[in-house]
Amino acid sequence: MYTKYLIIIFSITFYPLFGQLRMELEVINSVASINIYNDSENNYVFPLDTNHLRPYEADCHNFSDQELEFPNMSLMVNIEKADNIKEDYTVGYYKVEDKFDPLIKEINIKRSNLKKEIQKWKKKNNIANYDLALTNYNIIKNLIYLKSKEKVSFKIKLDFYNITNQELIFYNYILDKELKYKLSLSLCEFDELENYFTIDQKQKLKNYKLFKGSIQSNKIQL
Repeated sequence: MYTKYLIIIFSITFYPLFGQLRMELEVINSVASINIYNDSENNYVFPLDTNHLRPYEADCHNFSDQELEFPNMSLMVNIEKADNIKEDYTVGYYKVEDKFDPLIKEINIKRSNLKKEIQKWKKKNNIANYDLALTNYNIIKNLIYLKSKEKVSFKIKLDFYNITNQELIFYNYILDKELKYKLSLSLCEFDELENYFTIDQKQKLKNYKLFKGSIQSNKIQL
């Protein structure tokens, strides 16, 4: 275990985006404490999974590219070397011993229940196809409403060996204990987000601006 990466000294340098939203990160004992501030005069709404993290990907807004359990709406973990080059993640897989594996059985039940839920969601919201209904469902269920001068705060376990906290696929960063790294979090820039909302949903959000920019936290030394 690279325990040296679990003790983190944090800086107080923030990275606001045009005076709109900014993110502050602290990590103590493998727990990331995150604050997102709305410094603007506008009310903003945006999707954010506050229960998971995801590895950094430059092309992060393709919702259908990953497996069903992948937390698309989560903050991305950025790990940089001393030369400011981002560290690549690796992927590991859960080894299935046999077709009666209890974990596989449990996940299949969850997937089946979710499929039924999405079918109901599709019908209720009059959405054309299943994939669009699934993305719409995930966006709506993860919306953060942030009024002017408000903030949202949450904590997430930070595990470099299983960034997304999934059970079948493990996205992980294998760090060299002899090197120095910097850690930050960022929100993907979902630039086509409005295409996934129905007309009725857009109407319900009329008092908020849909935030489609990126947000970058402060960098902290590992």
